[in-house]
Amino acid sequence: MSKLKNHVRIKAGGVRFRKRYLAGLVSTLLVTGYSLSSSAAPIFVVDDEHEQDLKLSGGEYEAKFSDWENATIFASGPGRKIEANDITINTSDAALDNKAVSVENGAVVILNNSTINGGYLRSTGATIELNDTSINATLGSNVLSVNSNSTLNINNSTINFVNNQFGYALTTSNGATLGINNLTTNGALYIADAKGSLNNSTVNHSSIFNAVAVNNSNLAITGTKINNNHADSGTGLSLTNNSKVKFQDGHIKSAGKALEIISSEFTGKNLNITSSKNRAIEASQLSKISLTDSDIKGNIGIFANSSEVKLTDVNIDLEASPTPISYGWGLWVQNVQNCTGECGTAVITRTKIETKGDDAYGISISAGAHAKAEELTVNTSGDKAIGINLSGSNTSKIASTLTLKNSAITTSGDDAHGVVVRNGRDTKINTADLTDVTINTSGEYSAALGVWEGASVKATNLTVNNSGPNSDIFYMRDGSAALRNQLTVENSTLNNSQGNGIYGHGFSDILLKDSTITVKEKLLKAFTGSDVKLDLDNVTAKGDVTAAGDAGINMNLINASSLTGAITAAEDTNVNIKLLSGSSLTGAVNGVNSFDHQGKSWTITGDSDVKTLHNAGEIIFDQTGSAGRTLTVKGDYISDNGNLTLLTRLGDDNSLTDRLIVEGSTAGTTNLKIYNDGGLGAETNDGIKVVMVGGESNGSFRLENRVGYGGYEYFLYKGGVSDNDGNWYLRSTYEDPEIPDPEPEDPEPNPNPTPNPTPDPAPSPNPTPDRVHLVEPEVGAYIGNQAIANQMFNLRLRDRAGESLFTQPKAVGDFASTMWLRTEGGQTRSRAAGRQLKVRTNAVVTQLGGDIVQYDNGEDLLRIGVLAGYGDAHLNSHSVYTGYKAKSRVKGYSAGLYATWYSSQDLEQDGMYVDGWLQHGWFDNDVTGDSYSTISYKSKGFSASLETGYSLRLADFPTASWFIQPQAQLIWSGVHADDVNDKRGSTINSGDQDYWQTRLGVRTWLRGTSPVNRQQIFQPFVELNWLHNAEAYEADYRFATGSRRYTSSTAKDVGEFKVGLEGKLMDNFSVWGNVAHRFDDNNYSYTSGMLGVKYQF
Repeated sequence: MSKLKNHVRIKAGGVRFRKRYLAGLVSTLLVTGYSLSSSAAPIFVVDDEHEQDLKLSGGEYEAKFSDWENATIFASGPGRKIEANDITINTSDAALDNKAVSVENGAVVILNNSTINGGYLRSTGATIELNDTSINATLGSNVLSVNSNSTLNINNSTINFVNNQFGYALTTSNGATLGINNLTTNGALYIADAKGSLNNSTVNHSSIFNAVAVNNSNLAITGTKINNNHADSGTGLSLTNNSKVKFQDGHIKSAGKALEIISSEFTGKNLNITSSKNRAIEASQLSKISLTDSDIKGNIGIFANSSEVKLTDVNIDLEASPTPISYGWGLWVQNVQNCTGECGTAVITRTKIETKGDDAYGISISAGAHAKAEELTVNTSGDKAIGINLSGSNTSKIASTLTLKNSAITTSGDDAHGVVVRNGRDTKINTADLTDVTINTSGEYSAALGVWEGASVKATNLTVNNSGPNSDIFYMRDGSAALRNQLTVENSTLNNSQGNGIYGHGFSDILLKDSTITVKEKLLKAFTGSDVKLDLDNVTAKGDVTAAGDAGINMNLINASSLTGAITAAEDTNVNIKLLSGSSLTGAVNGVNSFDHQGKSWTITGDSDVKTLHNAGEIIFDQTGSAGRTLTVKGDYISDNGNLTLLTRLGDDNSLTDRLIVEGSTAGTTNLKIYNDGGLGAETNDGIKVVMVGGESNGSFRLENRVGYGGYEYFLYKGGVSDNDGNWYLRSTYEDPEIPDPEPEDPEPNPNPTPNPTPDPAPSPNPTPDRVHLVEPEVGAYIGNQAIANQMFNLRLRDRAGESLFTQPKAVGDFASTMWLRTEGGQTRSRAAGRQLKVRTNAVVTQLGGDIVQYDNGEDLLRIGVLAGYGDAHLNSHSVYTGYKAKSRVKGYSAGLYATWYSSQDLEQDGMYVDGWLQHGWFDNDVTGDSYSTISYKSKGFSASLETGYSLRLADFPTASWFIQPQAQLIWSGVHADDVNDKRGSTINSGDQDYWQTRLGVRTWLRGTSPVNRQQIFQPFVELNWLHNAEAYEADYRFATGSRRYTSSTAKDVGEFKVGLEGKLMDNFSVWGNVAHRFDDNNYSYTSGMLGVKYQF
């Protein structure tokens, strides 16, 4: 420096270098360790007059200027450069004119690791670079002023206002370029007409204004924290005038608006944007905002007016506030400027919005705005809170729309709503389309989905879970005749565990399709002044329907829909119901104007009344209830081959019954089914009145099923016995009408009739036809089964052995071991229940046995043997009056012992025999009646017989001998059946008594030998018997309050005629066979055939 002392001047103005000399020596001059002060001119100057660049190292410089033009460091001119390291600049705080650095016209100033106290920096068309530099501002103003296409680079530096001062740390204008990294400041940034970046920086500002303002600029922000720490207001980051900001990995916090966007575009990722007392984000005037992977907190998360919003993986949390925020909205999108295209829209993906407080909205879409959301989660808590609200405005020219997919909305609070779509006062129809959406709401008067003021909503795969008293799944309100609310819901599952399905106020059209809806209270509540059209298409619905005041409901159930619930309409309402294409209704209906039933079924659970009824389906009084309910048609009843099912407590004329009451007239054909409700059956007179007709009784009712109990059978008749009115009665009697002779089709004329001066007297009135009280055919089946089981294995000595003496020991003392087999088949015809029932039985029995013990003393002969049997019987019981039938089957098995004593072994001598047997049998029984299911039960017991006879030789002929044998037999049978539950309320008991049958008979035969083989003996025979049955077979129908007994109509005394042939073919082999017929005078008959064989070993 000493070498240059003649060329350097140091004076009050600072340091100057003589241009001509230095230009030829150095390009940059290093100044080290000076401490200088100036009040009149810059200390360091590089400009066109002083062209050498300066490099300062160390030193402390103080400037006290009173004009704006002066600065501690001044550089001007293209390529001019001052670089300072480790310097300190102190400026006077007496005036805002004091500048630490002033650079212009393409010059460059670089401060490294330096400190500026109180001064300001200005760049006009030049470059300032701050590295590791600290600026401490003592007065509020613009610390860094960068304009006119200047460049500002900041690295690892701080700008702080001290002494409670505040102001702008940076202002730009007229095309500045920024490269800011790791800046920390408590001042505000005003970036206008600029571009560049702000990285890894922190702005901790505190004022009612903006912490960072971006105007007409393009800025990339990364890793930066922007805080406006004012206690009540102030904005964190503000974008205006077509600015574009991309912000990643940082946060914005403020008590006021955290982020404000006006006519600008903001793109953010991985941000935390928080306003403690205001809107976290506000976008307006055709702005665009796009956020990804970010968290937003505030009283209102995002407010977008006539702007475009895109949210992806964003969390908007209004619950983070320590106290609930009333009127806090997560996202509010509106379009008051009526802009089109992407303007006024929100596109939301994988975003979660949570609010806490009364009247809070998760999302609000209004004034012609549009929202599309997918994988959205909205949780609100607070009274009158709404998950998503879509509305219009008074002036909007564009309808608001919502498209929501794969999303979940949860609200809790009284009068809270999941989604509300409304029109406002304009005439534009706002619409919403929901797909794969789940809505969960809780709270009194809450609702899952509201459609108001003529709006339109379509929902597909909607799942709703509501709880809360007086809550609703769908809240329809304020539609008008000109602009009806429209709601279509498909493939959805809708539940309300405490409240209602549809709240209907105003005019609404509702279609539920391929869905289920289950509610605790009302499926639909229509209020005064409302008109609701509800179509259920392949829907399963549970809940009542009510109409109040003058409300109107037109409800159609189609395509196999089902509704379980009562329908109740007030006096002045107009409610019309249609069941179509396989649909069904279960519940009482009252006050309905018209009921058009062309569906599957209407199950009536309580007294019902309609004005007019068209029945082309099935009407069923609930079978789980009790008889005594009524269906009253106050007008006309028309049936198109419809069905009607009633419960009746079958008994006498005064029996309790469900009843159809038609105050008008009837037409068409109705198929009537009637089931017993605990009645015991009884004899009737007029009968049980099941249909009452007040007007013309032109309709016909046909009984489609069997009606009976306790053995009684009931039939349907038009008119009473004493009064042939137009009512319809059930009677347990059969009346055989008198059938007149038919008139000839073409009668021959009689041109010359013979006059009859004395006409025949008037005929007497027709006598009242005989009336028979009807018995069901199952009675005959139970009686017949008991008879079969007790008679199936009964037999006589000659049935078992033929002529037993055909085979005998060859010598006294020898044992003649034998085996025998016989098969008998027969048909029984009989009557039961006072001859009303014709009973026919076909049975086949096979028995086999053999002697096991024999005693022979040369005179007497005793044989003892064993036997077993199998039988199979089929029975048909047929009512001669009703034509109904019952059938049964009995399969039986038996095993036993027998013993026979003969007084003589000589076939040619007279002699006596005594025979006895004891058997045990067990049986499987089935009974099946027309239209009734099969009843199965078992029976078992012992039977025994004692028989005797005496053979007398009456005459001898050349080739034969004639014999006669009187016989007597006593059979005891104690086979009893289990009690039988007929599945209709009766227990059938077949009696506990034993059965005794006696037989007295005579057999006569001729014994002769074959002319071919004299060793072969044949005995043709004829047998006559008288059988006496001591007891009749019976069926005892038992009930809780009594019993009724029915018996067979077979006479006690039965005659039998039998013919047959017995033959000895070989010494050790014999055969026998016969045909027989039994009969009485009471239509009983038994015709049988039998064949037996015996072999002696």
